[in-house]
Amino acid sequence: MLLLGCRDAASAVLPETSLGAAAKAWLFAHNQGNGHAMVHFTVANRGSAPMNGVKLDSIVYDGVRFARELGPVELVKLLRSTDASLSVLLRATDGNLWTAEFTPAAQPSPVRVRVVVSRTSPDSGSAP
Repeated sequence: MLLLGCRDAASAVLPETSLGAAAKAWLFAHNQGNGHAMVHFTVANRGSAPMNGVKLDSIVYDGVRFARELGPVELVKLLRSTDASLSVLLRATDGNLWTAEFTPAAQPSPVRVRVVVSRTSPDSGSAP
């Protein structure tokens, strides 16, 4: 149920752009919190630079570890959307707020879209 709710919320909030699609895919993979979903996201997000199996495994492992440590997140609102970046506010199950930034990676790169997630200070992003 939570995953369907996140997917619907993402569809309603995120723009129909390549960065919006990457954000939806990352949010789904993160909230699944398992290797299969993270592999799917990582493979779909591969850039033009070669990536060996060890690097792929490392990216997937880090994604799953982060997802399990943070837990599922809820999309609160879109903070910014341009051709060069997309930023969203997320709320973790413990109530803490996080910002996720999605930016295209200059190619060649192992990824097409860079994802940077950081904790947000309590007073910098209030929910609507």
